[in-house]
Amino acid sequence: SALIERIGRRADVRPKNADYSLLLGEYHLSTNEPLLALGYFDRLIEAGATSPEILGKAAQAEFLSADRQLSERARSRAQQALALDPMASAALATLGMAAFEAADFAAAIRYWETLRSLEPEGSPGHQMLGQVIERARSEMDATLVRSVNGALSTPISRANPQTLAHHGRAD
Repeated sequence: SALIERIGRRADVRPKNADYSLLLGEYHLSTNEPLLALGYFDRLIEAGATSPEILGKAAQAEFLSADRQLSERARSRAQQALALDPMASAALATLGMAAFEAADFAAAIRYWETLRSLEPEGSPGHQMLGQVIERARSEMDATLVRSVNGALSTPISRANPQTLAHHGRAD
């Protein structure tokens, strides 16, 4: 929009104006332009901003702009945000998404349950988080089933003889 372009030009002329950077970072994050958002959040952090909100949103923008891969810098920023405020929503969301992508469903559920507690019961955010928590539980259950099935399908000839002897099944 023309207004955002004008604010962007002002932000370029006044790079130390935190209000412009915060506004543009949040705008670009909300319009699915995380790489642009990251530039503004980085600018704020380089200027000394340490609020959990900015650290969490910077981590989220970096995670999303890197094709949902959590870099060490993004992880560190999210963890710093949670150290300052254990209810920092952007950090909780980012670490939950990263845990889910890494198939650490138990961790994803923990982050998302905390995040869900911040949403009013019955709100769209509360309902959406309930759905993603259920999906993570389903994925965790499916992973457990695959793991058990894989262990049960190990041929006897490849199994550890001492383990089988302990259970009284070795020849």
